[in-house]
Amino acid sequence: MPVACYVQKVYIFFTPMPIDTTVIGDAVNLASRLENLTKLYGSNILISGNTLFDLEELDKYNYHFLDRVKVKRKKEAVAVFEILDGDAEAQKQLKIQTKTEFEQAIILYYQQKYSAAKEIFLNIFHINLEDKAVKLYLKRCQKSQIYGIPEEWKKEIVIIDK
Repeated sequence: MPVACYVQKVYIFFTPMPIDTTVIGDAVNLASRLENLTKLYGSNILISGNTLFDLEELDKYNYHFLDRVKVKRKKEAVAVFEILDGDAEAQKQLKIQTKTEFEQAIILYYQQKYSAAKEIFLNIFHINLEDKAVKLYLKRCQKSQIYGIPEEWKKEIVIIDK
């Protein structure tokens, strides 16, 4: 079962003052959106950049950057990372093997260098036919080469509404 994670530290003390539940609501909202994205990207574990960089012993995890996502009710885009340790061992190793190329292709995509990005994604696809995120980016490259990126995306590639 796919997992999405967004951790927000919340301290609640007994107090006569009302508690601002916006923080809790934002965390739950983002976790829900990330969980929905697991299907889109074919990922087992997605995590926000803020949560990833708050992890203790980050070097114990295998991960790669996946996208920047603007979710409903959030003003800023959220960096999304895939934790590769949630994949089957063979799939995990293929993603680790192609991590540098994958992230390089994403950078090229954000720079609107779709042909160059597409070429790298195709190379990765030939190594790992099951990587759904690569297939998604290949489709995006094809569409973007034809239509360009809509202005309202402003470098946030996916807008999620629930």
